[in-house]
Amino acid sequence: MIGFLRMKSSNRIVKTVCSTVLSVMLSLVLVAVSWSAEQQPEKSLDPIEQLRSMAEKGSAEAQTKLADLYKEGKNVAQNLEESAKWYKKAAEQGFAEAQHKLGELYLEGKGVVQNSQEAVKWLQKSADQGYTAAKERLSQFASKTGEALRELTKPAEKDKP
Repeated sequence: MIGFLRMKSSNRIVKTVCSTVLSVMLSLVLVAVSWSAEQQPEKSLDPIEQLRSMAEKGSAEAQTKLADLYKEGKNVAQNLEESAKWYKKAAEQGFAEAQHKLGELYLEGKGVVQNSQEAVKWLQKSADQGYTAAKERLSQFASKTGEALRELTKPAEKDKP
């Protein structure tokens, strides 16, 4: 009988220990799942918000893509000032594509005050990195500027005796 009582008491202890161990393990699993969820990036962000988040964190490529969207009005309301702002952030980091596109905005006066000197500055920075479109645009600009200067000086040459 004493052996039976010892076995019954031993079973209660085992059950209590098992129950306690299971409770502790369940608590640890819940804490781990909760911590893991906090560490994951928000997956509920739409692609534009994800791009904006990357741009705000300093990704020059994301800044340029966001600027492209604002320039074209794709998936966002067209906003040339916002486009210029993001191109400038990327251009200041030395991103050649953004430097070229910012230079174009300055040439055209879109989203910024038209400024040929600023345009040439950004186009030249881009061209110096080998960005072909910037080289071509600088060449076009120089050609047009040269033609305009020749036209301005022609009347003065005709008036000479």
